[in-house]
Amino acid sequence: MDAFPRDNIATVQQDFLELMHDCHVHDICLLPRPLPEHAVLPNYVQAQQLKTRQDWLN
Repeated sequence: MDAFPRDNIATVQQDFLELMHDCHVHDICLLPRPLPEHAVLPNYVQAQQLKTRQDWLN
């Protein structure tokens, strides 16, 4: 069975980056692990202080 294009993580990442670019979003970072399901989302300042990685953007 062939995978759909959306099943390819590289395609999903590229589509996401293109969407963020089109919406003029800056400072995209990847958390090392997901936030818990019912966690309160951090505000902008708190998010800037979280340990993140950006290697997936390269």
